[in-house]
Amino acid sequence: MSKLIVRNALEPVISDWANRVLWDEFTPWDQQTTWQEGANKGVAIAWENVGFRPITDAPWLQVTLIPAETVSGSFCAPEYKGLLHINVFGVSGQGAGLVEYLAESVAGLFPAGFKVNGVRITRPPTVGVGVSDPGGWYMVPVRARYRLN
Repeated sequence: MSKLIVRNALEPVISDWANRVLWDEFTPWDQQTTWQEGANKGVAIAWENVGFRPITDAPWLQVTLIPAETVSGSFCAPEYKGLLHINVFGVSGQGAGLVEYLAESVAGLFPAGFKVNGVRITRPPTVGVGVSDPGGWYMVPVRARYRLN
């Protein structure tokens, strides 16, 4: 049940951002020839256990909730901790700027101390090192630790 509570609290934050992101706001100067102003709005999201096929030549997110072991918190109440893991993907070979910028933007949704529906982000999120995969994508991971008491 705790994973469902966490998912219902954090996933709408990501979804809202992904639906309203405008490329002309987030496209760094070195990527502006790749994206036409106003032509690309929103970022597709691959949710857990939901069929997904990325759009060719468009960034997208992969969201995974990774629970940690449940422990007894204060007054022996259960304390649920875990990791919200978001991979930000972009087309490989087009530079890191756009994907890194989107990753930083996603990380900004979950600052340390952010709280929604009883779920608190316990530390500043981490934006990892980008890597290319053989499938033609460049990926930058974003991780945010959460706690639910």
